[in-house]
Amino acid sequence: MRRSPWVFAISVIVLSLPLHVGAGAPPGPAAGPWAPVAEPLTAQADPLVPDACTLGAWVPGALAYGPPPIVRTGTRLVYFGMTASIPGERSELVLDENGRWVDPATGERWGEQEIPGASGAGFTVLRVGHVDAQVAQLTSRLYGWDPLTRQALYSMAWGLVSHAGCMADYWVHPAALASLAEVDLPGVRILRMPYRLGERVFDAVRIQTTTASGFDAYVFDLASGLLVFHGARATGAPVVTPPVGGRAGVGAGSTQLVSTWIVDVQDAPVPWQAYPAPEWVARVQRLTYAGTMTTVTSGTPFQLPIDHEVTIDARGHDWLHGRTVSRMGSIQGMPPSVQASVDSSGPATIGGLWIAPEALAQLRPGQPIERVEAVGIETVVSEAAGGRVVLSEHGPLHRIDYAYDLATGVLDAINISQQVGITRFDYALRLTERPR
Repeated sequence: MRRSPWVFAISVIVLSLPLHVGAGAPPGPAAGPWAPVAEPLTAQADPLVPDACTLGAWVPGALAYGPPPIVRTGTRLVYFGMTASIPGERSELVLDENGRWVDPATGERWGEQEIPGASGAGFTVLRVGHVDAQVAQLTSRLYGWDPLTRQALYSMAWGLVSHAGCMADYWVHPAALASLAEVDLPGVRILRMPYRLGERVFDAVRIQTTTASGFDAYVFDLASGLLVFHGARATGAPVVTPPVGGRAGVGAGSTQLVSTWIVDVQDAPVPWQAYPAPEWVARVQRLTYAGTMTTVTSGTPFQLPIDHEVTIDARGHDWLHGRTVSRMGSIQGMPPSVQASVDSSGPATIGGLWIAPEALAQLRPGQPIERVEAVGIETVVSEAAGGRVVLSEHGPLHRIDYAYDLATGVLDAINISQQVGITRFDYALRLTERPR
């Protein structure tokens, strides 16, 4: 499943979190019917989208369908995943001008470096911000999760715009799955099967591709078309190992293991999703934010400048897709840290690039917007005064404030606070120029 950062936030990668599987049972899928709630749409022409369907080569008919009947604007999907990196060797050789080993052929010096292992767990919360007969837009937020404390911490977010009938690897229209033939060939297997998750058994189809370095397996519920499980294994390139008997060796690279499964599906509409986008959305080319990142450890603050630029590279009816570049200053004499990522927004997005001014005017302080029980997060209207409206997401270890300009509806400011151990990270970004 795709992972890439969105707005500038501390990348608390799930691999850095401790994983104690025995300390708390990972969540299983929610109960309740996931059967289609409407008749499937008729086949449409294959649209051009910024983000392709991962499984389009194996289920080509899905690209011509509308969305699965269970998917609509405002639908929310929650997944839980675990990952581990298992070293193939304890250490490797890397170029090091002070290293103790010398390559007699080149004169290069090499030093020994330990290869760490890591593991972690986290939730992915997907929100469909817009869907029509051809195109679906969604945003995704990743929350690292510690089973010992059962607390989630916001890590990163991203956005996609893909085919309505085959959204990246999150769903495939059930009509396309129904016509899928079983396959058992070198490199690909397609198998119909019952699939158990916790107490639930799905009538499912498994699509698995295999290469020399590993495999990817996707399991889809045949009734709804939703991805219910994704598993993967990938082994990295071989590494150069420290000399034994005078010669360097070659060892196995690290193996990455991933398991992700569905936890919940809900219709979760927001108060502003039925309102038309502000007129500037149809022509905006770029939005630029600037501000600071402050770390506070034991009461001592340290601050660096940051900026975040969203360049729109695709747009459609009520959605935007953009490429972003985020830069964080560094200590004197060092180059800035640069992150490139993908962003998207739609009318039902929470924390998107706009909310219609007419809808903002009706929001009131304290008004609840969303609660995700599995993750333990809640979004409310925290402020509605002084020409702006602020939506605040609260979690046990973080808070995110999205401030919107009441006159234009543009996302005017972003503030993120995260508590990681004894250190607090505070990000404050403001829009440098309002769209015209």
